[in-house]
Amino acid sequence: MSETNKRLDPLVTKILEDEIPFRFLSATERGTLLSDLDMLSIEAGGTVFEQESTDKEVYLLVSGLVETVDTKTNPPLRINRITSGRYFGERSCLFDQPRDFTVTAIEDSKLYAIKGEIFLEFVHTSRSFAQSLGSILREKQGIFDAFDTFSAALGQGGASGSIDIRRLLPLYQQLNPALHPGVNAPWIDFVTCLCLYAVEVRKIRKRISDPGTLLSIDEYLCGSDNRVGGLPDGMPFKKSEADGIASVWGDDMVSRLRQIAFHREAVHVDIRRQTQSYNSRRTDIWTRQVGDATRELLGHHPSDLPPEVRVHIISSNTHSVTNCLNPFLSEHSLRILEWARESKHPDALDRWENSRDLVYAVSRDYMLAHPELSVSPQVERD
Repeated sequence: MSETNKRLDPLVTKILEDEIPFRFLSATERGTLLSDLDMLSIEAGGTVFEQESTDKEVYLLVSGLVETVDTKTNPPLRINRITSGRYFGERSCLFDQPRDFTVTAIEDSKLYAIKGEIFLEFVHTSRSFAQSLGSILREKQGIFDAFDTFSAALGQGGASGSIDIRRLLPLYQQLNPALHPGVNAPWIDFVTCLCLYAVEVRKIRKRISDPGTLLSIDEYLCGSDNRVGGLPDGMPFKKSEADGIASVWGDDMVSRLRQIAFHREAVHVDIRRQTQSYNSRRTDIWTRQVGDATRELLGHHPSDLPPEVRVHIISSNTHSVTNCLNPFLSEHSLRILEWARESKHPDALDRWENSRDLVYAVSRDYMLAHPELSVSPQVERD
């Protein structure tokens, strides 16, 4: 039974204030969330959602007890029990995938449903919410285990100087979603593209591996009247698929299909790192600029500065330099640190040798949580 939440429920408010990642939402964000919740009362034995269903709601369990069940096994296998004060269902929302298990009520239970699009909006707009959620998913649910395994194998191959794509491929196929170009270093992009290519050409090879199709390809390539950019008649591709292949390989697509049919992905990547490749030119330019600025501002060469002159060199992007030089953060550092510790910000849980570093680390989230202060730093910068 579902009804719109019309009155503020102190129990659901407590969950949002106490549970990570919701505790990192600002009061305004929590208010927005509370105003758009749907309440559900599920009797014992009732179902919250079915395995393989495609709904995307995230649920806050205010009272009662529910359990996750794998109904594909015979008999059904109980996976876990979820007690009141917790939330569940975020995986389907985050990864746009069907429900892994069925969730049923063991006791009469009261829940609140968060619409999937609202949950994702907080992921996109609140950095602290997204970071704390990512930590939970990594530590408690192991959603990045496949990525960690793939990365470890990739790093080992890179360190040894040789990567066998065939051995790496099973690990790559476990990634969901798969890695794509632009992830990290260029050689990692290259290897992941090779893995992606290997996965896709195996699908194509399976389509064209029957003798009749292979004979059609050979006859087409040997014939003098083959259509430039076309495919032999009877090829096992839909028009949209054929157009996609043509967009990649153009007039060579039939030749490429023949290569796919007879070649395998027996690819080794040989990584050779250049030794003694240190190029000091950029460092020379940078240090010369620092030296020139020092002489212009202070009248001394950097190596001749008086002992009482303290030097702080900030090497970073423009945004970070602005933050470091901004007096607002220094003047409000105690207030920012107090907020970070009271809200149990993920960064505040770490040990910092210099508390000023923590101020810079959490300052962006602090400003997001206190938008009324956003004008002050701009005024001080100007």
